[in-house]
Amino acid sequence: MMKVAQKLPISLRENADLTSRLYEVAWSELYEPKEFGEKWFEVINEYGLQDHSWFSDMFAKRTFWIPAFFRDFSMSGLFKTTSMSESENSFFRKYLNPNSNLASFYIYYESAMQSQRHSYKQLCMIDQTTTPHLMSNNPIEQHASDIYTKKIFLEVQVEIIEALNRCCIKSMDTGHAEHKYFVDRSSGVFFVAHNTVDDTIVCSCKKFVKVGLVCRHMFVVMHNIGLKSIPQKYIVGRWLKDAGASVITSDGRKAQNKPLVSEAFRCIAIAEGN
Repeated sequence: MMKVAQKLPISLRENADLTSRLYEVAWSELYEPKEFGEKWFEVINEYGLQDHSWFSDMFAKRTFWIPAFFRDFSMSGLFKTTSMSESENSFFRKYLNPNSNLASFYIYYESAMQSQRHSYKQLCMIDQTTTPHLMSNNPIEQHASDIYTKKIFLEVQVEIIEALNRCCIKSMDTGHAEHKYFVDRSSGVFFVAHNTVDDTIVCSCKKFVKVGLVCRHMFVVMHNIGLKSIPQKYIVGRWLKDAGASVITSDGRKAQNKPLVSEAFRCIAIAEGN
């Protein structure tokens, strides 16, 4: 999408509205594949780009790069190949150079890893000794601040506050084993299903499936059914202050959480999570 301005006809290159709409359609994580196609062609047809070879080629390859086609995949542990290599290069470049012999390479590498471990310990110390600012009296927000790293909590906090202030249940269909909620917010209506038999909550936005974090629509339902903490099944180990440790629920009970990050990658991965 960074190439859009270069690929557009000269007459359209300064059209900020076109670029903005293309970005919105391409990167939205709320569209299903069919919806993406409809929105894409709305823009393409409006600006007469139906016969533009580059846009036609990008649309033909849509299943490889458009988020709409990855909504059912867990992406919480995914690194893009280029991002991972660039991150590694940037990190080790501070300590190594191409002219290092084997002995100096070993010493510098150890220094690099010691620095990473030190950063990890600092982040853990911040998590254990500081209390995030809460924006409500909701017990779920308190529970989230107790278990998540600071960075992840701030993301979850946004979802909780949005659920409290900007979302509402538009309608509800009560069945024998499943309650269906239609949650309304400015970007549209989302369908949330609550299975009363196994207490499973599923949202049509699929944020939890993809990222491993509860969305605002699920928080609306949790608040409606009177939950005081995030259910254990919706707490992913990699986002915790101490990944792999026991999760403490709001009522003080312990629930063992299986670590999702290998020990070899632990220091780097948890530092990223912070």
